[in-house]
Amino acid sequence: MIRTLSEVIARHRRPILIVTAALVATTLLARALGANPDTLAPCLFLPFLTADLLYLLTLVAPSTRRRPDAFEVDGAGFHTPRTGGVTLVGVAHLCLVGALALDPSGTTPMGIPFSWALAIGVALLALYPRALWHGVRLTITPDGLRNDKYAGTVTIPWQSIAEINPTDSTDQRLRLSLTSPDQVTVTGWTTSRRTLEFNGAGLPFVAATIRHYLNNPADRPHITTPPP
Repeated sequence: MIRTLSEVIARHRRPILIVTAALVATTLLARALGANPDTLAPCLFLPFLTADLLYLLTLVAPSTRRRPDAFEVDGAGFHTPRTGGVTLVGVAHLCLVGALALDPSGTTPMGIPFSWALAIGVALLALYPRALWHGVRLTITPDGLRNDKYAGTVTIPWQSIAEINPTDSTDQRLRLSLTSPDQVTVTGWTTSRRTLEFNGAGLPFVAATIRHYLNNPADRPHITTPPP
């Protein structure tokens, strides 16, 4: 059930984020028109709390911790499923930024001015804008790998991949050794061209699939063959 909910959130991530941004903007407009910030704060606190609780559920629920050994398949390639975690983090993040902006002259319980916290909160949005809008996923194509990451997209042709390094990988990241890093293209920005990031499929399954097509070039054209 939690996995299904996570997939639904990921599928409808853009409307969810647009509604959240509209809620934040409306709340701040009401504040600018003279509304009491203490009255407006619950409008942002409730979705913030809801998003946090749902995110925690996706982390601990057995159905989401055991990621499926399956891809989403279409005529473009094999895709790891998107999950709703990034969207939920984005909702909480936007609501938190909005709450801080309600009273920028105030301070946190630790004495940090809200204006500083607000600036930091806005700056942190730059860490994952692409993931918020497009989701995080890996696509395997006849030409290579395309990884939609948190702040950019990395495209790696097959001829640039030397091998997979599972010992340097984690549950959500797969490390590659590259023979020609200069052939790797990046749209946006990323901290590593060699690391694949995804969270909707099991890492051993994804690694085995990549290794198969890396070692069997003749099978790559079949990747775009639509399922029967």
